[in-house]
Amino acid sequence: MIWTAKESIYKALGIKGVSFSDNIIIKNINKNKGHGYYINGKEKYKFDLKFFSIEEYILCYAQSNN
Repeated sequence: MIWTAKESIYKALGIKGVSFSDNIIIKNINKNKGHGYYINGKEKYKFDLKFFSIEEYILCYAQSNN
C-alpha cells in the first residue's frame, strides 16, 4: 500500500526528479484512507489518500489538500 500511495502522489505532482524515499512521506494509513506529503526544501504539499480493493489489486487515489 505504501508504494501505491507514493506512486499516486508522484503522478499527481507531475514533477520530474522526485525521490520516493526522500521527498514523499506516507502517514496515518487506516483501512481505506490515509495522508501523504511531498516535501522538498521549503515546499510541502499534503495529499489525502483513498484506497480501493478490486479483486487482487489495490488502487490509490491521491488528492492535493493545498
